[in-house]
Amino acid sequence: MTGQYRLATLGCKVNQYESQRLREVLESFGLRPAQDGSGGWDLALVNTCAVTAEACRKSRRVVRRLSRNGTVPVIVVGCGAAAEADRWRRLDAVTAVYGHDADVCAELRKFLSVWTSEPPSGEAPNRSPSGSERPDRENKGWMRPGPSGLPARSGGSSTASSDPILTLPLVKKESQKELHLVERIESFAGHQRAFLKIQDGCDAHCTYCIIPRLRPRVRFKPIAAVVDEARRLVAAGHREIILTGIFLGAYGRTTALRKRWGRRSGRSPLARLVEALCDVDGLERLRLSSLEPGDVDASLLDVLATRKPCVPHLHLPLQSGSERILRRMNRQYTRDDFLRMIDRVRAALDRPAITTDIIVGFPGETDADFE
Repeated sequence: MTGQYRLATLGCKVNQYESQRLREVLESFGLRPAQDGSGGWDLALVNTCAVTAEACRKSRRVVRRLSRNGTVPVIVVGCGAAAEADRWRRLDAVTAVYGHDADVCAELRKFLSVWTSEPPSGEAPNRSPSGSERPDRENKGWMRPGPSGLPARSGGSSTASSDPILTLPLVKKESQKELHLVERIESFAGHQRAFLKIQDGCDAHCTYCIIPRLRPRVRFKPIAAVVDEARRLVAAGHREIILTGIFLGAYGRTTALRKRWGRRSGRSPLARLVEALCDVDGLERLRLSSLEPGDVDASLLDVLATRKPCVPHLHLPLQSGSERILRRMNRQYTRDDFLRMIDRVRAALDRPAITTDIIVGFPGETDADFE
């Protein structure tokens, strides 16, 4: 089938990487991206974000816009799909919902194999190409839904039991033994620099963060697989690569909880990976996304300081300068830990660029905490 698609991505670098994987699946079925402003697309896919309530609202607005008043089938994936699966399925504009408990690319291939072999002509998007009710409503075989998500609400009232943080179910850890990621991309369309996902999942459970309930399985790509993917990206013209993950510092680990890591001699897994990537021919710049104090050890700093492709830029989220608030947030470091890490970075790297995140107005924060 020759048709056009629209793919919208909200949220983090991991989502952008995963959207590139979905783009490659779509184009393997002969679909091509719709030109901006053309208004003509046959299928839409929205990779949603759920890190804030505003991100959820924005995801819903994008779905409504891309459905073109319900005339175009829309597939919803990503963290929003995992967090609010039932809510998405109640929208007539949505044809399919895939959460993080499914192999999204495999499910998309199944969907496209049906959709492209029997293309709909003027059918409402809540029906499958064969004319029957869409499979996700009945949980049929060729689509496996994400977690059930938020409960249906009645009326405008809100009770404690309907709080999304309290009622959102955990994604089942069905394959915890499968610790390695196998996904990869061939290029990063529309970008000079490429994101390379090396890690997925978090079980640290910061009190403000929903992600451990949506992506609880902590996994990583083996070094050889990452290096091979980096070579492919460089061959595709990407001379700068940004390593990304849900909890990047947990690369090579099966948990994001540092107290369970134990002590290891020699270089950390992340340092060994960065060192291996520095030997990729043609790679001119290598960056790391967010890290925390416990991730920036001497072995990683040594590689960053001595290997040419490494860029002296680190994003180091602080979140709060108050010890009390950091404890309430369930962060795995203190204010002094953070300051010592900054000193180590400045001592090791020549004029490093350091960026951070700070949450203002955390529940219970006082003026003294803020100051």
